[in-house]
Amino acid sequence: MNSATRLFVLLAFFMSSSSYSAATKWFPVEIIDGAITIPVKVFDKPTTAIIDTGASKTLINRTFLTKNNFEISTSGKMKFGGAIKNERLDLLSELNLELFGANLNMRDIGIYENSELPSVILGLELFSHFVVQIDYPNSRMRLADRKSIDLKGHENVEFNVVKEFGALPVVQVNLNKERNVDLILDTGFNGAISVERIIASEQKWLEKFKNVKVRVKGLHATTQNDSFLIPTVKIGPYEIADTQVMVQTEGDKYNIKFKPRSYTGSRIRTGRKIQGVLGYDILRNFVLTIDYGRSLLHLGLPEQKSKS
Repeated sequence: MNSATRLFVLLAFFMSSSSYSAATKWFPVEIIDGAITIPVKVFDKPTTAIIDTGASKTLINRTFLTKNNFEISTSGKMKFGGAIKNERLDLLSELNLELFGANLNMRDIGIYENSELPSVILGLELFSHFVVQIDYPNSRMRLADRKSIDLKGHENVEFNVVKEFGALPVVQVNLNKERNVDLILDTGFNGAISVERIIASEQKWLEKFKNVKVRVKGLHATTQNDSFLIPTVKIGPYEIADTQVMVQTEGDKYNIKFKPRSYTGSRIRTGRKIQGVLGYDILRNFVLTIDYGRSLLHLGLPEQKSKS
C-alpha cells in the first residue's frame, strides 16, 4: 500500500466514524471569487472571514471595527506585503476570534482599509494552531490536531516554510516540463499561477503562446498583467493541462520579495528564491491537507459521492 493510499484510508476512517471530536468534523464553507469564506465571531459579533495562506498575519477591517464601536488599542505598525504593493498597517493589540467552535486569542492583528473585503482575513496563525484540511470540490474544511491526522510519511508535494518571506508556505511546481519554480501557496489568490516576467522571457513562453492583458486585484491595488495558457503544470503527483499563467507587464516591478513578519519553527528553510504565486484555479481541483508547523502538504482528489 503506497503512502497516498494509506492516507486515503486514514481520512476515510475519520470521515465515516461517528466518534470523532469536533476538531475533525467537516464544516461547510463558501468559495466566493476563489476565496474560502467562513462564518466567525469577533468579540462575540458574527461576521465573515476569508482564509488566506498568502498573509503572514491575520488582518481585520477597520470599517468593521468602527461600525461595531469596538474599543481598540494599537501596538504599533507593521509592513504588510502583497504581490502588487507594500503597505504599513496599524496593529490591533488583541483579537478574540471564534470559528468552527474553536476559540483563538490573537495579538498584533493588522488593521486594513478596504470596506469591500470581508471583516477578517485569516492568515497563517490559523495554520500554526491546527492541521488544516480544505476540500475545494466539496466546499468544506476542518481543523484537526496531529493525533487525528498525522501527515508524516504521507506528504506528496515539496512544501517549505520560508523565513525570509514572512514564513509563507512555498511549493515547488514544474512549468511545461521546462522549469521548476518555487511558488507561494496562496488561498487568497483567485488565479492559477503568477510568476516573474523574467521566467517567461527566458523560456520564450510569451513568444510561443498567445497572450492577453488581464486585470489583477490585490488587497491594496489593482494592476495589469500579461496572461497565457501553458500546456502542462505539474505539482506533486498531478499534471494539469492548459493552465493560465500571468506575468507582470513589461517594465512593471513584481512585488514578491516582501517580509511582513518572520516566525520560527523546526523546518523553516532559508535561502530560497520565491518566483511567484499559486492560487485557486489550481487548488480548486484538490483536497489540501496542510501541517504548516512541520512543513508537510498532501494533495488528494475528492472522495466520490455515491449515486442515489
